[in-house]
Amino acid sequence: MRDDSGTDDPGTGDRNAGIDPVDDRRASRRRFLAGGAALAAGGVGFGSGILPAGATGPSLLGGPGPEAAGADGGSAPSALPSRFVGTTMKTINIFGFQAISPSPGASLVQELGLGVWGSNSDVGAILDVPVGSTLLQIDCYGVRSTAGTQSWALFYTTLDTVTEPTIYLSATSPSGTGILQTTFSPFTTVGPGQAWGVGMLQASASSLIRGVVYQFGVLGYVPVTPFRAYDSRWSGGAGALANANRIVSVRDARDPETGLVTTANAVPAGASAVTFNLTIADTVGQGFLSVAPGTASSSGSSTINWSASGQILANASASNLDTSRNVKVFAGGGGSTQFVIDITGYYI
Repeated sequence: MRDDSGTDDPGTGDRNAGIDPVDDRRASRRRFLAGGAALAAGGVGFGSGILPAGATGPSLLGGPGPEAAGADGGSAPSALPSRFVGTTMKTINIFGFQAISPSPGASLVQELGLGVWGSNSDVGAILDVPVGSTLLQIDCYGVRSTAGTQSWALFYTTLDTVTEPTIYLSATSPSGTGILQTTFSPFTTVGPGQAWGVGMLQASASSLIRGVVYQFGVLGYVPVTPFRAYDSRWSGGAGALANANRIVSVRDARDPETGLVTTANAVPAGASAVTFNLTIADTVGQGFLSVAPGTASSSGSSTINWSASGQILANASASNLDTSRNVKVFAGGGGSTQFVIDITGYYI
């Protein structure tokens, strides 16, 4: 696979997972992607299945679930990854993987009930994702019988040229035995003629593949049941705001009374903007609040205004987010106020 340094990036994914040097294994991987990706482009995934909305168990990866780690003594993740709202979740079991190395004698070894590994090869599978969909999250499950890590790569190629696969992201699991989980969050969109795949590098008899769970969707606005993200009156809410600015996280849903987190990441990673209701209370004097992305240095327009002390007012609005899912609230006009932010939806 070719190491992509950033010049051919087909999406906007973050590459901070660290890209590892990889041997030149071009010929076999071209054949792998040319054959398997044609199936993916036609909407036929091999070794894969769509998970229904109620699915929660990792056993749906195929065969005995990752929790049945055999004699390695390891323990498995207790559930599938959290599902992004409005997206499709699919799996690839051990029968969906192929050996993708040209090394002499390269083959695929499947140990039913445990997993799959490649003899003298890396092992990979094609993701069945329609053009125009965005890859949101890929969770790779493997098992080790001896302590160590597993190295995985997310890669792509262009079908019309059958170019050498390009590593888009690579990551290494935590070290250990038993079931190991490695997660990619690329947030990149599949372009025309592209095929995407995932593979374990240098899989071995002591480091097997169990399966992959991946999520994708056509992104846009996602309405949610309104939830409270911030109240300046909470303990730790920092109180009334006057002629200053404050960075506020809108990532988590919180208890309206206590401010304790009730749902973490209710606005998921990758969200670019939120819609919200902004309520002000206990106003003093007159003034305004303006909501902007968390990295903003200033704001040129007001989101809500008050004209007298003791008012309670509300207004619906929207704002872009920074990468940490923060907004910045600016106060001006000389007065002060307490304020509440309730999230009604997000863009992703």
